[in-house]
Amino acid sequence: MKAILLFISLLGSPLLCISQASGADIKIGNQNLGLPSLHKGSIYLYWGYNREWYTKSDIKFNSSTCHFTLSAVRANDRQSGFGLKNYVYNITIPQFNVRAGYMLSDRFGISFGMDHMKYVVTQKQQVKINGSISPTTNQVKYAGVYLDEYIKIDSPFLRFEHTNGLNYISMDGEYYLECWHRKNHSQSLGLVTGLSIGMLYPRSDVDVFDIEGVNIFHTAGFGISGILNVRFQAANHVFLMFQNRFGEIILNDILISDGFQAKQHFGFYQTAFMLGINFNLF
Repeated sequence: MKAILLFISLLGSPLLCISQASGADIKIGNQNLGLPSLHKGSIYLYWGYNREWYTKSDIKFNSSTCHFTLSAVRANDRQSGFGLKNYVYNITIPQFNVRAGYMLSDRFGISFGMDHMKYVVTQKQQVKINGSISPTTNQVKYAGVYLDEYIKIDSPFLRFEHTNGLNYISMDGEYYLECWHRKNHSQSLGLVTGLSIGMLYPRSDVDVFDIEGVNIFHTAGFGISGILNVRFQAANHVFLMFQNRFGEIILNDILISDGFQAKQHFGFYQTAFMLGINFNLF
């Protein structure tokens, strides 16, 4: 909730700037502050790395032999340690963002890309459990009917991760607002705001009752989010960008194994640092 309120307050900053001017471009005195490096017909590409924070989540498990819910489960991301091995030779191992976009006008753009995030349920936490587990071969230790009882999440009971990864494949609608530029527009600083919708295509690594899941890529749900980015045009065709993304992820079909699914939803906040290029088609 704090992250959402922060996003709303930050989002208001560029909107306030916009309200102080009329027309397609923002002006200060007689100076036009368009974005020469980004205008109608421009294409941009970027790559970067991210970190995430997640809200607590209720996870519901369903199979022919068990139906139970774990409440207020904590989780965190898993970014790779910094080094040449991960960030140069194995660039898709860390949590990364990749995106390509096109300017529909001098202010509005549309982009498509993927945020490769990771979601790891914290081990050894105590959570409430409600539901029933049948006394089958692998479930005897945990068999019973539960009503607001506490259970410890550990590897014999549950290991729950979206680590390869929590892949958010989305379309973003974006609005660009320049706040500062050099006289010849060789460098500029601006804000990017926007809304996003996309699907979640994770490879969920889930073991329940010490039974290994299938661990395959699967369309599991969808997400919605908003962005507020700070964009610095460092040179004619090169830019740096710091991203803030806030949203909700709804996973209604997490595949554990044949006939065994889970579902959950949670909020997230992402920060990311990107390096990009832009060029003009016309």
